[in-house]
Amino acid sequence: MIKRLRLTLSYLRDKEIPVVKKLLFMASLLYFIFPADIVPDFILGLGLLDDVTVLAFIWAAYKAELDAYEEKKRAGKTGEARIIRIDSKRKED
Repeated sequence: MIKRLRLTLSYLRDKEIPVVKKLLFMASLLYFIFPADIVPDFILGLGLLDDVTVLAFIWAAYKAELDAYEEKKRAGKTGEARIIRIDSKRKED
């Protein structure tokens, strides 16, 4: 757990990781914490169901992203992990 937290902090501090990825991670956590979301929590069952769904998605993406980042870090290539892909170039037809 501590190792994963340290890896997360390293990921968030890494200047080679795009700011958009870092903001997506932080925004997803805020969505889970913030009480006003798509389905209000006071609606029994459904209010928590959307939170659990978002949390499951966040957890899967977070785990995969950090695993890829850790692998690149071990290999000495701390650059961008490619699980959450952010394309800055548009394809022209």
